[in-house]
Amino acid sequence: MVRRVWLAGRRRSLARVAAVVVGAVLAGPVQALAGNDVPLRGSDAGTWGEGTHQCGGLYPVFVATEGRASHLGRYEYSSRECVNFGASGYEGTFVITTADGASMYGTYAGSFTVVDDTIHYEQENAVTGGGGRFAGATGGFHISGLASLTDPSDTQVLEGSISSVGSTK
Repeated sequence: MVRRVWLAGRRRSLARVAAVVVGAVLAGPVQALAGNDVPLRGSDAGTWGEGTHQCGGLYPVFVATEGRASHLGRYEYSSRECVNFGASGYEGTFVITTADGASMYGTYAGSFTVVDDTIHYEQENAVTGGGGRFAGATGGFHISGLASLTDPSDTQVLEGSISSVGSTK
């Protein structure tokens, strides 16, 4: 009788251990899915102008703005692009640096129209990497912006998603 009670208790203990192990194995992928991407929404303002980088026969432009975004906090956005006026399009590279020194970078392409003294632009940014809490970052975001032709002012709105690699560190 004592042996039966001991065996029954042992089986329950093994069943509990098995349940904990199975739960942990199944919870891992769920946590990985939950941490893949986070929304990115923000806006910034700053300046733009003629760049000094090489663009072949295209026109070099720089953008330097500061703003605030979800999952970034305060940030600085800088880019260098090459504008094709004939196609009303452009391509470039960007770096976003946050207040804590972390950064993410990538490429983008976009198009623009000019209405009166304002350039209206839309672009798709692809995040290809980063440093600090954004090391290994991926994702993408859309930018809608306005650049003045009467002064060097520029404003833009960002919306998309980035990998949340820093949230696991």
